[in-house]
Amino acid sequence: MDNPIKILIVEDEMIIGANISLQLSELGYDVVGIVPRGEEALIHVGQNNV
Repeated sequence: MDNPIKILIVEDEMIIGANISLQLSELGYDVVGIVPRGEEALIHVGQNNV
């Protein structure tokens, strides 16, 4: 992909989140992070302009 789509994974099981991240990265997506809760996702997006 020329401009990969950025994805933030919200998953409370880190092993599952890491697996999802690996699969998405292999498909060409840009995984910008893995966070365990929705509240943290909002903070992450606000701080990183995702």
